[in-house]
Amino acid sequence: MSWQFTPYVIPEVISVAVAIRLMITIWRRRSAPGAVPFILLLLGLVVWSLGYALELGSVGLPTVLFWDNVAWLGKLLMPPIWFVFALQYTGRERWLTRRRVVFLAIVQFVNLLLIWTNGMHGLIYSSSRLDSSAPFSALVFTHNVGYWAIVLYNYLFLLLGTLLIGLFIRTLMRSASLYRGQVGALLICVLAPWAANILFNFGLGPVPHFDLTASAFTITALAIAWSLFRFRMLDIVPVARSAVIESMSDAMIVLDQHHRITDLNPAAQGLFGHPLSELVGQPAVQVFSAWPDLVERFHSVTEAHEEIILGEGETISFLDLRLSSLSHQRGSLTCHLIVLRDLTEQEKAM
Repeated sequence: MSWQFTPYVIPEVISVAVAIRLMITIWRRRSAPGAVPFILLLLGLVVWSLGYALELGSVGLPTVLFWDNVAWLGKLLMPPIWFVFALQYTGRERWLTRRRVVFLAIVQFVNLLLIWTNGMHGLIYSSSRLDSSAPFSALVFTHNVGYWAIVLYNYLFLLLGTLLIGLFIRTLMRSASLYRGQVGALLICVLAPWAANILFNFGLGPVPHFDLTASAFTITALAIAWSLFRFRMLDIVPVARSAVIESMSDAMIVLDQHHRITDLNPAAQGLFGHPLSELVGQPAVQVFSAWPDLVERFHSVTEAHEEIILGEGETISFLDLRLSSLSHQRGSLTCHLIVLRDLTEQEKAM
C-alpha cells in the first residue's frame, strides 16, 4: 500500500489528535452521565478521520476503497452514539433497553456489511473511480438507493439527538449562562459535521469530491473541549439542576465574579418577589438593596455561615445563610453560591 502526502490530510490529523486527547480526559470522568457514549463518539471520530486521511493520500483505486471502507466504520458508529448520548444527557436513558441497543447495533452492522460487500450486489454504488484532476485521491461513486437509505437512516439519529438536546433550550435559556453555553457547544458539535455532510452529498462543497464532514469534526472536537473546560460539561448536567435545584425549598442564588446574579431557583424568586427574567444579570447590590447591612457585611466575604434576621415585628424572618465560592483549578474565582434556609417557624416555636 503506497501513500503520498497531501495538505488535505492535515485537518484530519488534527482532529484525530484532539479527539484522542479528549478521550483520555473524559475517561477520567467516565462515571458522569453521558461520558461513555461521548468516549465512543470520539472513537468514531478517530476512526473516520484517520481512515479518511489515509484514503486521501493513498495511490490506486483498491487501496483508496480499502481506507474508505475503514472510514465507514467510524461514520456508522457516530450517529446512533450521538443519539444514545443525547438520551443519557437529557435524562431519558430509560429508553435505552438492552433490546433496543442491540437492535441499533445490528442495523448498523448490517449497513456496514452491505458497504463492504458492495461488489457482490451493487446496492450501495454501481461504479467507483478516481478523479485524476483532484489534488488528492478523490473517490467518485455512482450511488444507488442503498447508499441514500443508509444516509437518511443516520441523518435520523443526528436529527433525533439534536432535537432532544434542543428541547432543553426552552428551560435552559432562562437559566444561568453556564447551561446555555453547554447547549450551544453541543449543538455546534452535531450541526457542523451535519451541514458539511449535506454539502458533500449534494455536491455543494467548495472543493469537488472533498468530504468536509471529517474536517468539520475538528470543530466538533474543539466544541467538546470548549464545553468541557469552559462550561464543565459532564460535571454539571442540566437534568440534575431541574430535578434538584428547582424543587429546593431553600433559596439558592448564584453570583458571578462581578457580583451579578446569574441564576436563582424558584424559592429565591419568591424571596425577592420577582421572576428570574427580571433578576438575572442584575448586580447583587441592587437586588439586595432592601437589606443594605447584609450587602456591606458580606460584599467581600468568600465563605460564611451564620443566622441572619430580616425585617421586624410581624414581618420578621430568621434565615440560615451559607455563602461559598467556586474557583478554577488555577485558583481564579468563578462564582459565589448563596443558600438561604427559612428558620422562621422553628424560631417562633421556641
